[in-house]
Amino acid sequence: MLEQIGIIIASLAGLGGLISILVNIGKIVGLVKDGESEKWIQILNLIAFVGVSVVYFAKLPVDWGIVNEWMIYLAALFGFVVQIWGSKFTYSQTKGIPVIGYSYSK
Repeated sequence: MLEQIGIIIASLAGLGGLISILVNIGKIVGLVKDGESEKWIQILNLIAFVGVSVVYFAKLPVDWGIVNEWMIYLAALFGFVVQIWGSKFTYSQTKGIPVIGYSYSK
């Protein structure tokens, strides 16, 4: 039982990271307004916590280890997407700066 609770806590930590990334993507696409990130994160984390609690206390058959692995994979995937967007943004901001903004294009 203690091991299962530890796995659930690890899954919630992974889910919290994923929610943070999703909110940042929401900011990029204009879904989340500036200054509202914390509200979105708190609401989505509350929804996730209630969902996990209902599943756990209703004793529905769930392999929390697999859920944790999926959260880690999804967080890594979204992290990669954010990395790509961050690279495009940085490139557009540094274009033309000596040494770091060099380009071979005409």
